[in-house]
Amino acid sequence: MRKIKIGDTEYRADDPVDWDAAIEHGGFYFDRARYLGLLKPPAIAVVDIDDELLDGDHW
Repeated sequence: MRKIKIGDTEYRADDPVDWDAAIEHGGFYFDRARYLGLLKPPAIAVVDIDDELLDGDHW
């Protein structure tokens, strides 16, 4: 399974990401999702180009 580093935390691609980290990276859309009571997003949906893929893959 692909591993991703978001901030200082490592996640598997399908691990849920804490709302604060998701909002920091994704802003408005994740803030609205939390407000609506949706499930925490998976790491692969939160990762951006500045985050690190830990299995040697490249964007």
